[in-house]
Amino acid sequence: MYKIKERCSDFIVKEIFSPELKKKGPYIYFLMEKENYNTVDAINMIAKKLKIPFSNFGFAGNKDKKAQTIQYASVKAGGKKKKQLEDLRLKNIKITVLGTSDVPISLGDHDGNEFTTRVKNLTTEDKLKVKQKLDQKKNILFVNFYGEQRFGRNNLNIGKAILRREWQKACKLIKDEKVDEHLKKHPNDFINAIRKLPKKMISMYIHAYQSYVWNKCAQIMEVDKIPIIGFSTEFKDKLTEFTVDGILKKDKIELKDFIIREIPNLYLEGDVRKKYAKASNVRLMEEGKDYMLLKFKLGKGSYATEFIRQLFE
Repeated sequence: MYKIKERCSDFIVKEIFSPELKKKGPYIYFLMEKENYNTVDAINMIAKKLKIPFSNFGFAGNKDKKAQTIQYASVKAGGKKKKQLEDLRLKNIKITVLGTSDVPISLGDHDGNEFTTRVKNLTTEDKLKVKQKLDQKKNILFVNFYGEQRFGRNNLNIGKAILRREWQKACKLIKDEKVDEHLKKHPNDFINAIRKLPKKMISMYIHAYQSYVWNKCAQIMEVDKIPIIGFSTEFKDKLTEFTVDGILKKDKIELKDFIIREIPNLYLEGDVRKKYAKASNVRLMEEGKDYMLLKFKLGKGSYATEFIRQLFE
């Protein structure tokens, strides 16, 4: 069985993004290079050090923890904070201030990611099979499954609990200082404890459940596009409706549950996602006795771990 991510240097991710800078603006843009942090944890660390709310930060995509990643981010802050950001020194996080803009960086603003990945523990047969695929074409289609990092350790179960309004269960699963502090002062006030979290973080838990349902559908349905379920999801055919309905009923969740009135302004409308994605410019950069170093590009929202898994099937 192949192995990836044994070390952070085995999995290098560079965000493909050309931010538009302005001479003036309330948003500071910076390049963040990190390892051993996912994006949310890294931004949280920066926010605490600078004493700026997490909600003031923006980024285009959540990058892996066990990887060396380079991505763009923004923060709404005054001029003094720009100097503090430039001077900030954190272990495994490097920050380069780029300038300012009049708009924040938001999820999905980037064009994609470039990956350099060392795949280890390969047999001669494994390597031969992949080289044959690469000889045939440099652009390879694969099923656009959400990768394991989308779900984290507990994200899926937290998302289910929130959608079911099981607030106590969600609080038990969430590991967060603000949630714990609120419950120490106000035991059993579970909804307000969850409200202490940034909406981006709460949405991330719901996204994990949406991704789980999408993956389930992709495993059994042969269609071009599959809905990312939300309160306004409209089904284009009976098969899709039947499949999604079966998954939701098993989990005791309905589409209307994606309007979460208990947390102001939190509602997830839904979307669609193509079943197949394309890995472009796939190249073998280096080969050893039991490893291959691969380089390739993926569009935003596609997962390198899934491409590699399917490439080596």
